[in-house]
Amino acid sequence: MKNLLLFIIVFGSISSAFAQTLTLEDAMDQAVNHDYALKNQVLNIAVSQNQLSKTLTRRQPMVNGNGDFRYNPILQTSVIPGDAFGQGGEDQKLRFGTNFNILLGVDANYTLFDPVYETDLALNRAQTALETSTLQKTTAAVRLEAATAYCEALLQQTQVDLAASRLRRAQDLLEVTQTRELAGATLPIEVQKSQLEVQNAQALLIQTQNLLERSRLNLARQMGVTVLSLPPLNNALLEINADTIQIVPLSDLLVINGKPAILEEQQRLEITQLQLQREDKRYLPTVSLYGNLSAQHLSNNLAVWDRWFPFAYIGIQASLPLYDGGLKMRNKEGYQLQTKINQNNLDRLREELTYQLQSATLELKNALSQLEDASKNLQNARAIQNIDQVRFQEGSLLFTDFRNTEFSLRESEANFLASSQNYLLSYLRWLDASGSL
Repeated sequence: MKNLLLFIIVFGSISSAFAQTLTLEDAMDQAVNHDYALKNQVLNIAVSQNQLSKTLTRRQPMVNGNGDFRYNPILQTSVIPGDAFGQGGEDQKLRFGTNFNILLGVDANYTLFDPVYETDLALNRAQTALETSTLQKTTAAVRLEAATAYCEALLQQTQVDLAASRLRRAQDLLEVTQTRELAGATLPIEVQKSQLEVQNAQALLIQTQNLLERSRLNLARQMGVTVLSLPPLNNALLEINADTIQIVPLSDLLVINGKPAILEEQQRLEITQLQLQREDKRYLPTVSLYGNLSAQHLSNNLAVWDRWFPFAYIGIQASLPLYDGGLKMRNKEGYQLQTKINQNNLDRLREELTYQLQSATLELKNALSQLEDASKNLQNARAIQNIDQVRFQEGSLLFTDFRNTEFSLRESEANFLASSQNYLLSYLRWLDASGSL
C-alpha cells in the first residue's frame, strides 16, 4: 500500500507557511513534563525510597542520652519494725536519700536478630518498583491523552481546510450565476440558491474555526503553554506507510509482559506474597543487646563538683509473641486470598492486552485501507467537480446537475474526514497496545 499522497497534499498547506512545527512526539513530551500527576508520582517514588532508607536504620545501634535533675524538699520516710533489731524493740523511722539528685547517662540498644528485617527491605524495594511501574503506566496514559488532543486538532485543521475550500467553490458558483443572470441565461432563483450556499459555507467555516481553536486550547492546556504560543501542527503523522505495520504474534509475550500495567500487577502480587512471609516471621523471637552507662550526683547542698557515683549495666533481651487470639491465622488467610485476586488480575490483564494488541493492529490496517479508498474517491470527486464547473460556465450543464456534483464532492469530503479520524484514532490505539507511546 502506497503512502497516502492526498493526505500530504491536503495537510501540506498547514506546515508550508511555517518554518517550525509541533510534532506529535514533542507534544507528548511537553505534556509529560507538565502533568502534575506525574510530578506527584515521581515524589511517591522518592517517598518509597525514603521508607527503604528508614528500614535500613534498624540495623544501626540506637543511642540515647538521658539527664534528670531532682530536688527533694521532703524526703520519704521509711519505717523499720522494731522486731528487726530484737524482741520488743521500737519501730525506727528513717529517711533515705539526699535533697539533690542528678543523673546523667547513656542508653544503647542494638538488635542482634530481627526476623522481619530482610522481608521489610524486600517489601520496601517492591513498593518502589510498584511506584515506578505506576509512573510508567501514568506516563503512557498522559502521552495517549496528549496524542489524542494532537490528532483532534489535526483533524479540526483538516475540517477548516475543507470548509474554506467549500466557501471558495460557493463564491465561484455565485459569481458564475450572477454573470449568467445578467446575460439572461439563468433564473434569479439560482442566484438566490448560490447566495444561500455562500452563507452556509461561511457559517460552516466559522464553526470549524471555533472548534479548531477549542481543540488547540485543549492541547495547549495539556502541554502547559498558552494557545498563542502553540506552534502549528506537523503532518508527519499522516505519512505512515501501511506496509510497516506488522501484527505482533500472540506467542510473543515480550510486548505484553513489558506493559506497565502487567509490571504493576506483578509488583502487587509480589508485595502480597512478601506480606504473607512477613506474617510468619513476625512470630519468631527478636533478640536485642542493651547497655547503660550513668553517673549520679547525690548531695544536700548541690555540690555538683563532688559526690558523683558511676554505674553501668549490659544485657541481652529476647521477645517472643506467645498468643494473639488467632490474629496470625486470620492475617495469613487475608493475604492468601489477596494473592489469588492479584493472580486473577494478572491473568485477566494478559488476556485483555493480548486481545487489544491484535484488535488494534487489525483495526489500523482496515482504517488505512478505508482511508486510501476515501482519498481516491475525493480525488475523483474533485476532478469531476472541476470538469462540471467548466461545463456549467459554458452553459452545457444545468444548475441542478452542477449542484448534484457539488453535493457528491461534499459527501466525499465528509467520508474522507471520517476515514481520517478513524485512521488517527486506530493509530493511537495501536501505539498504546503495542507499547510504542
